[in-house]
Amino acid sequence: MLELRVAGVHVTGPGARVAVETTVDGRWSLTVREGEVSLETPDGTRSLRTGERWAPEADAPAAKHSSRTADASTLLQQARAARAGGEMAAAAALYRRLLEAYPRSSSTGPALVALGQVELARGRASAALDAFERYLARGGPLAEEAAYGRIEALHGLGRAGDERAAVDRFLAKYPGSSYAAKLRRK
Repeated sequence: MLELRVAGVHVTGPGARVAVETTVDGRWSLTVREGEVSLETPDGTRSLRTGERWAPEADAPAAKHSSRTADASTLLQQARAARAGGEMAAAAALYRRLLEAYPRSSSTGPALVALGQVELARGRASAALDAFERYLARGGPLAEEAAYGRIEALHGLGRAGDERAAVDRFLAKYPGSSYAAKLRRK
């Protein structure tokens, strides 16, 4: 009789064989190699048969983005995945976590710009402006993206004078930008 307890999950199955896999960032999953098992989780009970896999993240969407031991590149990957999946609040939280935990990482710049873009998408222009301005203050290869995002954030805040000045600076600095034609129409 198989009986296993892992992170608050109780697994039982007569004659079953399972494999428990863990990742470096603390996530884990269970795969049934043979037989059938019953899983008792905080979210309920379920059965799994040979070949089926289960991970705690499947029951708790936010959990797939919540490793305490994740490094900067892992957090950046998780944030990008959340963003791609339309989970903007989770993406913003992961970008912020990366920025707090690893302020000197090479992932910090891309995280700031992405955070600004995510906050714009969430309708949070003030938070977006803060992220873009933080990036622009430090500089880097994404300055054009950050400068454009800053313009969008100023627009979202209704700061027309600041927006106009930012557009003029942008066009002077990046006259051949893919954003230039759109900005010239403003």
